[in-house]
Amino acid sequence: EFPAKGASAGAGGRRGRKARAAQAQAQQPQAPPAPPAPVQGAPAAPAGPASPAPVPEPAAAPAARDIPVIRTADLQRLAPDALLSLAREQGVFAGQDPRRRHSLVMSLLLKHVHRGGAVEGEGVFLPAGEGPESPRGGFRGGAGFLRSPLNGLRPAPEDVAMPTELRDRLGLRPGDLVVSRTRFLPQAGGGMFEATDVVSVNGMDPDRSRETPPLAALPTEPPARPVGLRSAAVPSPALDLADALAPLAFGQRGLLVAPDARRASAALSVLASAIAAANPAAKVLLVRPAAAPAPDRDTDGPDAVCLLRTELEDGADRHVRLLSDAADMARRGAELGRDVVVLLEGLTTTLGESAAALGLAVPRRAEDGALPTLRRLFASARAVRGGGSVTVIATAVAPTGRCTALDQLRAGALELFEPLADWFVRLAPDGAACPVDAASARSEAAARLRPDDAGALRAALADPETAPAALKSFFKRLPPPPALEAVPTFQPPV
Repeated sequence: EFPAKGASAGAGGRRGRKARAAQAQAQQPQAPPAPPAPVQGAPAAPAGPASPAPVPEPAAAPAARDIPVIRTADLQRLAPDALLSLAREQGVFAGQDPRRRHSLVMSLLLKHVHRGGAVEGEGVFLPAGEGPESPRGGFRGGAGFLRSPLNGLRPAPEDVAMPTELRDRLGLRPGDLVVSRTRFLPQAGGGMFEATDVVSVNGMDPDRSRETPPLAALPTEPPARPVGLRSAAVPSPALDLADALAPLAFGQRGLLVAPDARRASAALSVLASAIAAANPAAKVLLVRPAAAPAPDRDTDGPDAVCLLRTELEDGADRHVRLLSDAADMARRGAELGRDVVVLLEGLTTTLGESAAALGLAVPRRAEDGALPTLRRLFASARAVRGGGSVTVIATAVAPTGRCTALDQLRAGALELFEPLADWFVRLAPDGAACPVDAASARSEAAARLRPDDAGALRAALADPETAPAALKSFFKRLPPPPALEAVPTFQPPV
């Protein structure tokens, strides 16, 4: 406290002098303390500078627990109920719509990353394009994405971005099935995964995959190995009859003509299931451009059928891009010695997006990219000498004879692609005695596959009076379809 007014200053002066003397004494250098006296009998310390005291080492941090690596395809393969149950167990389901599979998959992957776990991406490498195909957010230098066939090659949040330098170093090509290690980029448009290293390409070491020759450099041979449309798992009298009249061989280009779009779609689904059941070693790609909205997975078909689709609200460029992606996937499979069958639905619908290329004036968006892409897809069909093939079958709707723009488009599609098809089957209208138009069925591989007994069957089916008896006799003479156990499965290269 300050001294009271009028108080004597003598005491305060004495206290000030004592404080200054104590401060000056504290500032004087003090001698170091004398070392302790050596213990009697102990060795004398060596002369010289004293060594510093040892610093104790920090305790080792506890080892982190092992967290398994999770692969994006493992979550994408889960059924909707299993995925929803897993999301609830992990605590990431917070009022989300259970139909939004991609939201649940992305939430589970992010929680795994936040725990310190690693994520591996698996998908088909597709180059980046414009619009939704372009890299998002702050990601730069992107060469493309790893799109999942389980999602129909549609863009999804969990898709892995492929940097340009990694693609160039490994020589990745469109259609390669890539497994890569990833890192999460939170700043890229809300977050995305980027590939940091490639584990395998088409089931092989990345360096070995670069040595795979392209399909154009492989020797070809005439299609002679039968596909076999008959299967005990998918019984179909129409397919049995079509297989007798026009046997299908691996490596052919086919055209399936139906009276209406509904019949064509149903026939193509049955054809895909039959080929997959009779040939487990083959890969079946069912391409549905401009299809109606459907679930993310085709749970009704077998696992060997890979559904690739676009929806009605997608633009025409997206439909054309799907055809190009399917052709790339088929080419990569044939290069590995695998039989790939591409089934294209809606040839007329696909060409409707490029009516200008046909010279037709239809009240739809005209794009000139579908026709060259379709020609490239048909040109991919071939049988490779020593194994591997690409088989392409497209459906078309027969014209009704009415003078409409849609009917002209159907006639133009048949006029363009019927000469390219070496396998042709026309389905009969509903109510006909024979489900297949026997007079129109043809296949250039028929003579190499079996004896030429289709002529007598055609003649019997052409007459409405003898058609029922001929069909009954034909089905009685058919041998049982081959068992699935007798057909070898596809073994990917090591």
